[in-house]
Amino acid sequence: MLTRRYRSYSKGNFTCSSATQFGFILFEPSYLATNDLLAVVASTSAYAGTTTTAGGAGVAAFTGNAEYPSTAFGDLPSQIQKRVVSAGIRVRYVGTNLNRGGQLCGLHEPDHNPLVGQSFADFDAQTQSARLPVGKEWSTLLFNPSSRRDLEMSGTFFNLPTDPVFYMGFVVQSPTSTDPANYEFEAFAVIEVEGRNVRGKAPSHVDPTGFSAVHAVATTDVLMRPTQAPDGHRELSMLQAAGHYLGTMVSKAGALAHGAVQLAETAGHVMQAGRAVARGYQATRGAAQAARYALPLVETMGMLTL
Repeated sequence: MLTRRYRSYSKGNFTCSSATQFGFILFEPSYLATNDLLAVVASTSAYAGTTTTAGGAGVAAFTGNAEYPSTAFGDLPSQIQKRVVSAGIRVRYVGTNLNRGGQLCGLHEPDHNPLVGQSFADFDAQTQSARLPVGKEWSTLLFNPSSRRDLEMSGTFFNLPTDPVFYMGFVVQSPTSTDPANYEFEAFAVIEVEGRNVRGKAPSHVDPTGFSAVHAVATTDVLMRPTQAPDGHRELSMLQAAGHYLGTMVSKAGALAHGAVQLAETAGHVMQAGRAVARGYQATRGAAQAARYALPLVETMGMLTL
């Protein structure tokens, strides 16, 4: 199958509320396939709420830098179909060390349900969430497919446009209202598209029923949870798990091949024994015939002697 893969990203800042000390950032990876859908929404210092929201007063919105508008996607032959190959979002504190503090919690919703209307306590109560230190190091969330539809090509955007599914994000609680905590973020996605009008297509090497299945089985829980590890750490753990799985399969295949060789050798020994038995049978049969012819001769010689 000929497809095209490209990278789209969005960068910016978000800030905790100066009134409630609450801040948030939410991310919808598939919207980065376009340059006009709001893939990231985040709080500013003017936000007055204590729960996450997809828009309104005090909320900033960010689009991706892809070349396609959302109108280019659809299920008609002349339109484009897409899927998310990989995606992630990372945040880090960019304020002064004097005012660094508070709480940071990240969550990849395991069933891809929207994280709108969630407080810090709601995030923190989720099994897959993680509290992370507030600091200059990046805290990262990586995309993980939750169902087959995340792996299939589609020309539609789920729940568009009235209720976008922001299922990845961070919530922050600032330690003080006089200097609300300020963070920077980077969100990215690798998108694969197909369609007769897509330029620069190449053979697709993505196998949703093969390597990604190993990935999902081996590291689902690890990849869902937020981390402050280097960006390549999780990808490395995924490859190590997949390599272990493939190594096990190769070992089993080798054992089967060795067993087949032993079986062939045993069959060869059986055939050799069969041939020896056949030769012995022929020799025995020849001796019996010789004895049968020799017996009258012996009897004749005996009579002559008498």
